[in-house]
Formats: sequence, structure tokens, C-alpha cells
Amino acid sequence: MPEVHEISEQKHILSYLEARDLVKQYQKAKELLLVGDTLRVRFREREPQHSGAWYFRINKQFRAVGFFRDTGRLVIYDIDNHQ
Repeated sequence: MPEVHEISEQKHILSYLEARDLVKQYQKAKELLLVGDTLRVRFREREPQHSGAWYFRINKQFRAVGFFRDTGRLVIYDIDNHQ
């Protein structure tokens, strides 16, 4: 599992989070991932394996999906409604 040293978001992600009142939950999940707590946020590679897409859990309903642009730099490009 790759280490995450930095997380950035594409432009539309913040407005999506604000519209659904998920900013605080996203920030908390992001901080947990940055300190290496991958179990609490369930950081995993998205199916199919070796697709390059990784996700972490924001809450029971939403997942943040991203890809590694550089070593240790995760770029979030989508928030997935998991239900």
C-alpha cells in the first residue's frame, strides 16, 4: 500500500462537499489518512486491481476517489455516493 504524504483536490470537489455538508467529515478523514491511519478510513485500491484508482471512506455513504500523481501525492477527482 503506497504512503500518502499530500492530498489535493480537483476544483469541483470542494463545492460538491459544501453542497452536501461533508467538509468537516472529509477534513477529518483526510487528516487520518495523512498520519497513516489507513484502517479507520479504509484506504483501498478500487476494483479492478492495478487500475491506479484509490479511495478512502468519508462516512458510511461517501467515498473520496483519487489517483497518485507523484510518489506520495494523492489527487482526489471524485466523491462517490456509495449507496
